[in-house]
Parts: sequence; structure tokens; C-alpha cells
Amino acid sequence: MHPLKRLLQVHRPVFVAGMLGTERYDWFRNLLDPAFRGLIPSRETDEETEIPLFLFPSQQNTAWAELETGEFISIPSSSPGSLCVIAKYFPVSQDLIPHGFIFIILPSFGKSFDLNLSFMAQFREQAWLKPDSRLLWVDSFPFEEKNAVDTLTELRLNLKPLNTTVGLLRGGRRYGYSDLSGEDTAIEQAIQGWSSLGICDETLVVESAADRKLFTSLLYTRRSYFAPIQSHIKLNVQAKHRLFRKYFHEDYQWMVSGEVTADLLDPVFSYENWVNESSGLIVGWNNQVRKHLLPKLNELIAKFVKIKIDESEVYDLDSLLKSKLDTVWKMSFKHISASFQRGDLIAEGLSEIQYMAAIKTYKAQFIEAFTHVAQVILCQAVEEIIEKHYDLWNRLA
Repeated sequence: MHPLKRLLQVHRPVFVAGMLGTERYDWFRNLLDPAFRGLIPSRETDEETEIPLFLFPSQQNTAWAELETGEFISIPSSSPGSLCVIAKYFPVSQDLIPHGFIFIILPSFGKSFDLNLSFMAQFREQAWLKPDSRLLWVDSFPFEEKNAVDTLTELRLNLKPLNTTVGLLRGGRRYGYSDLSGEDTAIEQAIQGWSSLGICDETLVVESAADRKLFTSLLYTRRSYFAPIQSHIKLNVQAKHRLFRKYFHEDYQWMVSGEVTADLLDPVFSYENWVNESSGLIVGWNNQVRKHLLPKLNELIAKFVKIKIDESEVYDLDSLLKSKLDTVWKMSFKHISASFQRGDLIAEGLSEIQYMAAIKTYKAQFIEAFTHVAQVILCQAVEEIIEKHYDLWNRLA
């Protein structure tokens, strides 16, 4: 890589874009030394507007052309001959462009459907496009035309989170929407219009005379990283929310309720446990669920919720789940108990064989009630917990 290009790539880039007829070339042309002004187009409609121009602060008064071969030659003293020029680099007095910034004038756009981002891919590959880059969209009378709005909208979408400024170029002569309004009125209306669209971070008026006011406003405004970061987080969380909704029931069946098998429930109906329990049959079985099943099921649910939230929580998830699940299990045990008649269902003092025969019907009822708890009550509660989590993000964002 040529030393000049390597040196300039540490500068903070400001990409300058606009539609045909905005006269941005004419404005930036006036920043150059008179010896170089004839080397760039005067207007958007002139030839060679497809070649990007680089304007950088320098005390040395030498301009360069970058050739397709990667070679740099000075201009206008050297002639590229038949070689293809892919970019031009022009020094600007440090009185006009502050040190540390470089302006990259992009090819002009005709209509929104002419947008070709291949050149932006090259800028990204060559390390010109950076997180702290800015985009200056130059607009001129009649301002805020539909093609310009559509093109900037698409361009900004592809360059997120690039900070964008719309510069309204004052033409230096009077225009009018009608006999009663002129350029000042048009600019005021354009400022309101661009601001209301929400596709730029700020608007400013670019005066016809080349002075430092534009750069003071554009370059020294402290960039807020909060909005781009917030936008990135919001898109990420929304994507996780969509995946949660799409696969929730299928994954819950596989990861949680599918684990409620006969082998998992079998210890609940143990004869030894029934003998040791001092409570009724169903109350005793519920107690066995608390002792032997709840730890495993709560662990499965916690693992499932963490997968569905996918590290988007900003609070103590374990404490929240414990509190929520305790409430759900209380309701679940009430549902199981309500599935049976009140009182002891079998007599005390039964042998193990008598016990297993006596509980056959009740065991089937308990399994049915517990399956309903796992597949319906718990499922709805877990879905609600996750949905409220994402709803909180939506309201915050």
C-alpha cells in the first residue's frame, strides 16, 4: 500500500454524497488551491464524477492520482496516459479542514434505484469505512426531493450505524416556491422536513462561501454512541424474540415436558415413602414431587428459559425464576389435589402388594393431573415469563 494511503487511513473519514444537481463538487472545488481546481468536476453532471475524490489537510501542495495498478502519480505534472485512474487525492489548507479528518466525495446518484453500494464495499475492505465515520448528504434547491429521500434512506440503512448529517447548500441566489417565498423559506421548510423523516442525525446550512463554519459544526460535534448501540441491541433482541416465538412449544416439549416419564415419576409412588409419610395419599405424593422432582424440573426449566432469552437478561434471572416457579408450583399442587376427592383415599396398614393394587386408579389420575401441570400450567407460565422479558425490552427500546 502506498505510504500516502496508509497515512490517510488513520484519519477520520467524512463521506460526502448527494444527488445529481446538488453542486457539491462546486462547493468543495473552492476549497482547493487554484492549481488543482480544474482537476475535479465543477458539477455533478460533469464527466469523471464516478471517480471518488479525497480531500485531506496538508501543508504540502501536491495532488495525487491513484491508478488501477495501485501506483500513485502526482498531478497535474504527471500524466496517467492510458492507465485507469480510480481515485484522486487533493491537499487542503489546514485553515479549512481540521487536522485528522479526510473528506471522501462519493460518486453522485441519479435516482434511488441507481444506488450501487459496490464502492462502499471497497471502502470497507480498504479500511476507510470505520465506526466513527460520518456521512454528509448534500442537498440543494428544491430540497428534500423524493429521489434524495429514498436514496439516503437506503444508503444509511446499508451504512449503519454511520452518523448522518444533511447539509442544505445555499445557492447564493434567490429561488422561490412561489412569489412569496425564497431560498430562506425553502431551507427552513427543508430543515423541518428532513428532521421529521428521522433518517439523519442533524441538519445544517452549508453557505455558498467556503469557510470553516461547516467543519466546526460537522466535525466537532461529539458523536453519541448510545443510539447506534441501542439500535444494534434492539435488533439483536428482536431476532431472539422471533426465534423464541417460532420454536417455543416444540422446544418446550422436547426439553421439559418430554422429560416427565414414567421412570421420573415412579419414585413418587414408592411404598416405603408412603409408609414414612404422616399425611394423606395425595398430599404425600405431592410432597414426594417437591422432594424428588422439583429440583430436576426447575433445573430443566431454568436451562430452557436461559436458552430462549439467550443472554439478553440484565437482571438476576435465577432469583426471578425461583420466585415465579414457587408461585406456579403452589397453583399446580392445588390443581392436582382438586383432581381427587377429599380425605384419605386408602386405608393405613396395607402391605406393599395391597398398596400397589389400591393405588392403581389413583396413580393413573395423579399422572394425568401431573402431566397437565407439566404440559399446560408450567408451559403457559414459562411462556409468559419469557414474553414479559421481551416485552420489557420492547418498552425500553
